[in-house]
Amino acid sequence: MDAFGALADPTRRRILQHIAVSEPQSVAEICAPLDITPSAVSQHLKILAQADFVKVVKRGNCRIYSVNFEEIGKIQAWISDLGLGLKQSFDRLDELLNTRKDGT
Repeated sequence: MDAFGALADPTRRRILQHIAVSEPQSVAEICAPLDITPSAVSQHLKILAQADFVKVVKRGNCRIYSVNFEEIGKIQAWISDLGLGLKQSFDRLDELLNTRKDGT
């Protein structure tokens, strides 16, 4: 699944937000405050890991999840670039409209 597909689900966004502000956590630790079943959290974490939004470290028979902020940064940079491009397009349109309005 691609990055935006992974982020499309509100539960995955909640999970990602939760672990972003927490210490690295196991599935059981993630479930408790979010009131989501462990199997559901595991499925969502699998998708987030495939999209490279979470890192997984195996400790014994437990998997510990943390946010991959580098990948989040790539999405953030892409969105910023998109916004800048749109702003520049609107600025050029403003200039064109102002020029025509002034009659020059």
